[in-house]
Amino acid sequence: MKKSNIENQNNNLIKLQPNFNNLQKFFVEEKENNFFLENELKERDKKIEGMRLNFQKLQAEKDASDKKNNELIIKLKNMHYKYVVSYKFGCCIVCQSQLNHENVYILKDCNHTYHYECIARWITEGAENCPSCRVPATLDDIKQFVVEKASDSSDELDDETETQSSCNMTKFVNCVNFVKITNKWSEINSGHRKCCEYECINTDNPIGECIEGFGFVNLIDDENIKYINCLEGEGGYDHYVRINAENSFKNPQSCFNYSLYYFEVKCIFERDKWAVEMYIGLKNCDTNKNIVINPKYAIIENKKDNPSSVSTSFDNNDIFGCGLVYPPTNMSNKFPYIFFTQNGEQIGKYLIKIGLPFRKC
Repeated sequence: MKKSNIENQNNNLIKLQPNFNNLQKFFVEEKENNFFLENELKERDKKIEGMRLNFQKLQAEKDASDKKNNELIIKLKNMHYKYVVSYKFGCCIVCQSQLNHENVYILKDCNHTYHYECIARWITEGAENCPSCRVPATLDDIKQFVVEKASDSSDELDDETETQSSCNMTKFVNCVNFVKITNKWSEINSGHRKCCEYECINTDNPIGECIEGFGFVNLIDDENIKYINCLEGEGGYDHYVRINAENSFKNPQSCFNYSLYYFEVKCIFERDKWAVEMYIGLKNCDTNKNIVINPKYAIIENKKDNPSSVSTSFDNNDIFGCGLVYPPTNMSNKFPYIFFTQNGEQIGKYLIKIGLPFRKC
């Protein structure tokens, strides 16, 4: 009987052996699957963490860009004491006399400009339309065009005057749209001079030293440019280099206010003053011609015209600015113009007879 039980148990064990083997195999497979899943989850966690860090970086860049734009807007408003984007008005269509900033009125539906008494008399005598474009108009459509004249004094103003001027500037800014644009330095010497025959420093490889020892620029990042001087005594010399920005300053369409683009650069000398030279300005995107200011020689240069002189100097840590003003779309007789600033003060202006897009250079 005992022998029979032992045989039965052996038989049962033999029958259970395949099940045990299958369970063992299943356990090994599950263990391997869990291992792969854990690795996959770790990889996903890494990707998610990378995406999170990248998002934080992009958000930080956006916040920094927004902060700079807001600071620039405030700075432009504060520049009101130094200079104001100047307007040159034409003649009143009704009386053919010169308009001036103290007596300029517009019709709100077309923005054509007149003396108040001229356009009011025109409407009340039965015309009831704009003398220029014949758009229907009433006395209620006449609005004053506010332009605050720049102060001739550079002295600090007291608090009361400052508050009053701030209010006037708010009215003035309503006539000018400051166009925010995300931009960065992106292109080295488009169609211009190379560092050497090997072109070892270029837009795709913007950081390094010229293997021939010539002086050339480095694009350190989206905002900072560093000039690498030539190797003295080895036959090299410093090249003139042009850097272009990524995005153009285009003329806004269907805009009935003046549109203003503006940017600044800070100059930090790393060698003797006499050896430093810098240009700042804009490039015509269609003709590739530049309108720039050369602070060292105090001139505004344009290949089409003779250079014009400006009153300025060139010192370490100077901040130079360049602005582009487009007139309203409905003022076809007005031309855009470029102006330059130094440490917050206007130092020159150049009238443009065409309205093509420009890029900073």
